Amino acid sequence: MSKTRISFDEKVENSKYDFCKNMKWFLIAPVLILVIGIVLLCTLGFNLGLDFAGGSNMTIFTNSEGTYAEYTSYDIDKDLSVIEEKVNNVLNEYGLKVDSILPTKYSDSQLDLENVDAVLVRYKNDNSLSTAEIEEMNKNIQLALLKEFGYFAENNTVEDLDVINEAGFVTNGGIITASVGVELVMISFIGLVVALAMIMLYVGLRFNFTSALSTILAVMFDLIVVASLTLICRIEINISFVVAMFAVLCYSVYNLISVLESIKKELKIAVQSGKPTTNRIIANSAIKEILSKQVILSAIVMILLLLITIIGIGDVRAFALPILFGALSSFYTSTFIVPGLWALAYKPSKKKKVGKNISNTPNEKIEVVE
Repeated sequence: MSKTRISFDEKVENSKYDFCKNMKWFLIAPVLILVIGIVLLCTLGFNLGLDFAGGSNMTIFTNSEGTYAEYTSYDIDKDLSVIEEKVNNVLNEYGLKVDSILPTKYSDSQLDLENVDAVLVRYKNDNSLSTAEIEEMNKNIQLALLKEFGYFAENNTVEDLDVINEAGFVTNGGIITASVGVELVMISFIGLVVALAMIMLYVGLRFNFTSALSTILAVMFDLIVVASLTLICRIEINISFVVAMFAVLCYSVYNLISVLESIKKELKIAVQSGKPTTNRIIANSAIKEILSKQVILSAIVMILLLLITIIGIGDVRAFALPILFGALSSFYTSTFIVPGLWALAYKPSKKKKVGKNISNTPNEKIEVVE
């Protein structure tokens, strides 16, 4: 006797689990994250990167092929961590550390160097110091780096930095101001407001005002959860984080549109059938209809982002991790919270009599009124 195989989709659709009824329990975890985020914002604040906090940079010549073969040569691909350790040995003496270190190319006509291997090192400044004091510290750091990499002898002083044929091996790039970061915040904020307004208009025209309101609340909720998790994990806030937040916005809207499309479909079926029903039944049917697709899509996205986060370098990790948080939050919100919000807020149009067979009261069923 053969057994009938039941697919995962059928199990979900036939399940009696009530997503709307249990919405209040699903709110506990994200609300707890938000509370912790607010506490950390008030106490520690965001971990601002150079784009927002300002800093300094140095370019360090690392390839001693040809004329300068007497100095140690480093392979950028293999020895980047070794170079970073040597730079940190110097910066730690001044209470600083490497913020980012990136391979680059370096040219200096007076030193007869053209497109040779080098690294661009960026680090945060000591904000308790004045600009003049920071510039003086950077000169001492440049001198210490020249000694650390073997380009200067131990008895050389700051005055010797004027010796171009040696001092050029470590170039002091100067101070990076935070003004660009402030301008970026303003542009990003304006862009976010415009994006939310356009999303609300689009969803309102395509679905209804209730759906538009639910979408905006859910998107803002996702962004705030990501910001809170960023605070908790002390992720550095830089330009890549801003880009990641817009990526989260797009992914969140995509998930929400899928849910709202399913709700619209179930609502149409309910109206056409003429049978009494409730908002809760419609919302539950809608989310069960697409749950397996949502789970598979979100799992693929989160696995890819997790791999990028694990194997990626600093800047890539700082970009991927907030998106990973956003993907997780978006799936959670669109699946467990939005259907309940829609069920609470949606009211059938009074202009259409066929709509009177739908009630927004959880346990009340209204018969069709002719």
